[in-house]
Amino acid sequence: MTTPLLIDTHVHLYRSSAAAAEDKESYVIWEYGEGGAPLYSQSLGSPEELARSMEASGVSRVVVLNLFIAEWEVSRFERSLPSDMAPTERKQLVADFRRKLPETLRDFNLWGCEVAKRYPAITPFVSVDLNVAGAAESTAMVRNLVENHGARGLKLHSAIHRHSMDDERLWPLFDLCREYGLPVLGHAGRDPANAGFAEPKAFAPVLEAFPELQLIVAHMGGGAWQQTAELAERYPNAWFDCAEIIEWTAASEAPSDFELAALIRQVGVHRVLLGSDYPWYDLDRTIERVNALPLLSDEERELILGRNALRLLDGSDA
Repeated sequence: MTTPLLIDTHVHLYRSSAAAAEDKESYVIWEYGEGGAPLYSQSLGSPEELARSMEASGVSRVVVLNLFIAEWEVSRFERSLPSDMAPTERKQLVADFRRKLPETLRDFNLWGCEVAKRYPAITPFVSVDLNVAGAAESTAMVRNLVENHGARGLKLHSAIHRHSMDDERLWPLFDLCREYGLPVLGHAGRDPANAGFAEPKAFAPVLEAFPELQLIVAHMGGGAWQQTAELAERYPNAWFDCAEIIEWTAASEAPSDFELAALIRQVGVHRVLLGSDYPWYDLDRTIERVNALPLLSDEERELILGRNALRLLDGSDA
């Protein structure tokens, strides 16, 4: 048997090890319920670490999803201020920092695109945050990143950004991605307020309004995975990735290995993508988990491990 093509479509990078450590510590994964035995990565998500992980695991290409969360940036800035600073001065500095968030977001996206230029095996997806910049400003930013800096897709995390995936303020961005033939990857799962911001059913209006858009429902729906099969049946333009959920199959509200494999076959193996969610989980570990799932044939595993991603990203089955 030949070595399969390996493409990881769900990876994150960090500009500093301190920021990575803080985010990994503060991002509590709760939606899969009790139990589970996830094997977390020790990596801190630098480009150099990712390159080494790719070489060790045999992954030839990754999609790096820039994820910008304004409140995390503000909290990080506040913690950097001296503890004995006068309250009025602290308040003013934080307000000044907040005013500069649109520029900080743009610079973070530019950094991701520049990393991709240094590492050709990286395909960069950029991020928006409607709490930082509105629809018009965000769309103009993404257009510039696509036309001038090599951005190849869009990453959304509506659960953290506290608006629904079908928020019509995102419509101009979806139209832009449709125009350029760029995929959109949206975090999918439950949110702490149980508002349904990122549940699979929230993707339905987008898929209905933009049938030509290549929309990736991340985590196979996450903690709301039981909605995924119905969404897939109704919308053939929906794609899915197995990031994170594949590490939680022993948890009380997650699918078992058998249920996850059955779900993959139900939605259609031809539109399920390998995703590690690095640096939370390791590339090679996620590949092992895909290969350990029951029900799937070797050919179906090869589709998930890389051939589907090649078709999505390049329009090629080679």
